[in-house]
Amino acid sequence: MKQYTKAKALLESLKTIPDYRVVIGKIQYPLAEVLFMVIFALLKGNTKFKEIFG
Repeated sequence: MKQYTKAKALLESLKTIPDYRVVIGKIQYPLAEVLFMVIFALLKGNTKFKEIFG
C-alpha cells in the first residue's frame, strides 16, 4: 500500500508544474499524467521517443 501512496504523492507534486502548452485543435492530455508516465518509462529503461510514446 505504501507504493501507491508514494506514486500518488509524486503525481500530486507533478500537478504543481505550470502547463504552458497551447492547444490548437488537438487533444490535450494533462501534463502531470504525461510526465508521470514518462518518468516510469525512463525508470524502466526506455530512453528513445518511440519506446516511451510508441
